[in-house]
Formats: sequence, structure tokens, C-alpha cells
Amino acid sequence: MPVPLELKDKIKRISNLPTLPQVATHLLACINDPTTSSKDVAGILAQDMSISAKVLRLSNSAFYGMPRKITNINEAVVVLGFKVINTMVLSLTVFDMFPDAKDQPTFNRAQFWQHSVFCALLAKLIADVVDNRDVSPDESFCCGLLHDVGKIVMEQYLHDDLQKVVKQVNSQGRSSYEIENEILGYTHTDVAEWLVNRWNLPDVLFYPIIHHHTPLKIKSFTSNNAVCHLADYFCYELELTQVDADQPSPPLIQECYGALEFNNSHLDQIKERLPEEMERVASFLDVLRG
Repeated sequence: MPVPLELKDKIKRISNLPTLPQVATHLLACINDPTTSSKDVAGILAQDMSISAKVLRLSNSAFYGMPRKITNINEAVVVLGFKVINTMVLSLTVFDMFPDAKDQPTFNRAQFWQHSVFCALLAKLIADVVDNRDVSPDESFCCGLLHDVGKIVMEQYLHDDLQKVVKQVNSQGRSSYEIENEILGYTHTDVAEWLVNRWNLPDVLFYPIIHHHTPLKIKSFTSNNAVCHLADYFCYELELTQVDADQPSPPLIQECYGALEFNNSHLDQIKERLPEEMERVASFLDVLRG
């Protein structure tokens, strides 16, 4: 779907646009290639010592709960698998592009990333408890983490537009997505579409990120989109988010329950696991910030 013309004009005037580093680009290109070996992936990671070191820290964090210490990158790739490594690298590189520093009075980056990580956790748990072969917990985690990346791009590159939205959200108590559409003519998902298209993310990540507010729009990826939509919704409903805490939950698309065969029993399982999982995911956030 085309990016709105007004947004295209604004983007053309932006310099220093964020691009994925070479290691992430190479990894994305080969991760789904059946001929790719763990040695190939380890070789790609070895090109960036900083990312390699953080991947090892994440591999040994409480979040993954490995029974023994992982001592090298090749072992991490073999034990955790390509999808987990891909999620790690995307998470680390995107966080490095937009670190939780230089908070503005109206946009707290630390809270933004906390919301993103909690949404990622909920997406992973939803994918984990439903019996749906189309969704992967690891890919769902990645989508949840990046679902609002358009907002942080707006904060950095389209700051005046974001301020207009924030003022209206604070005064009207409506969702930012509704107000963006109304007063800007584009939304943070349009910005995300431009960005993740530029990064050449695979469709299984691309569509849930840009359709977490419109999960039924692309039928081929309805299940994946539904996971991301419900994760974002439950972040607000379960009061896990501080960013935009004063605005109501995003409107729930009820059909997402049916698309995933998600029910109250699944929600109860997630609520039961949440306290322990939130403690574990805190270690993931600590490595991102480190």
C-alpha cells in the first residue's frame, strides 16, 4: 500500500535516515535460506564484535534460561536457532539506532522501550498458548518489539507532528492512532511501513508491524497480525504500559480472537505466567540498554 504523499514529502526532507547495519542486513538475507548453516550465521555475527558480545550476553540472560553457560557464538546459534538469533540482532540494532536517552517532556524513550518489550513478551506468550501453526513465538516477539517503531521515528525526525498528536491525545483522551489519521493525514504505522520496507524485513515481520491496528487488512498474515494487535491491546488492558498511559486502550478488533481461536482460558494462562516472565524479560531490556 502506498505511503501518503504528505508523508513522502516530509521524508524527502529528512537527512541521516536510519539504516540497518551490514550484519543485520546479511543475517536477514540468509536466515530463511535452507542452505544456510550455523557456521554461516556465526560468521556473519563475527563481523560485528559489539553485536556478538551482546548476543552472548542475551543468550546467557535469565530471559532464555539456558541450563548451562553458552561460551561462543556458534554454540549460541546452534542452541537457540536462527529465528531467535535474528530476533536478538534486530532488537539490538534497532535499540542502538534509537537509544532511550534524551527524553523529551512529552516522549519518554525509556517508557517507550519498556512498553515495546512488554508488548513483545505478550506477543510471544499469545503465540505460545494458541494452537496455530502460522505463528512463531520468536517472530511474534520481534513484531511486538518493533510494532511502534514508527512513533520513535516520528519523535526523532517528525517531532513537530508528534507534538501536535500528543497535545490532542492529552486533551481528548483518544488513541494516538485515531488522532494521527485525523490531524496529520498519516499514522505511525505509515512511518513504520516506510522504514521496515527500507530495511527489507520479511513479510512475516513486515505485516504485523504495520497492521497491528488493522489486523484483518492482509488475509495472508491475519494470524500474525492478530497476535501483535492483541499484545498491544493487552499491554493497556493489563496496565503494563506507562507510555501513553492516560489514553484508552487501542480499539479491540474482536475478530482477532476467532482468527487465533484465542479464549479466556488462554488469557488466564498468560496472566498466570506474567509475573515470572516479566522478571525474566527485564534481563532482556537490561542487555538492550547495556
